[in-house]
Amino acid sequence: MCDKKGDYSLFVTYKSSSQAEPAHVDSLRLVSLDKQPSIGGAKLGDKLTITGKCLDQLQGVSLVPTLGGDAVPSKALDTKDSTQAIASFDKLADKTTYYLRYVMKVQSGKPIEAQSVTVTFQQPGGNGTPTTPNPAPPTKKKPVRRLRARILK
Repeated sequence: MCDKKGDYSLFVTYKSSSQAEPAHVDSLRLVSLDKQPSIGGAKLGDKLTITGKCLDQLQGVSLVPTLGGDAVPSKALDTKDSTQAIASFDKLADKTTYYLRYVMKVQSGKPIEAQSVTVTFQQPGGNGTPTTPNPAPPTKKKPVRRLRARILK
């Protein structure tokens, strides 16, 4: 519902044990919805690429270290279309995991803490692309010795 804008009536649906079908009751209240971004995911390379819906409603993004520390605001935010936004940052700490914090155009004073959207930054390698960690080679397991026991009577 990220792109649904307008006023909507709130209805309550309930069913008691004596009813065969649920009843719909108008609460006589209205709620006003505005377009808001829906973040689907994020990937960090030399820039942060955010995917989702209604991303044209983003006003700004920051990356916040998951282990604590100051947020790093983006220096630029480009919303290519409503499904992708690209942010660039001046300085990020090496081998640090960040979560996403963003501000919507409709609520510019209230940042949203998207702690479930995390990315890890690593310094670029010699060819200008981010390095990926080299996994440790698997260790050879020692064979398990099986013991046999006999019960003597």
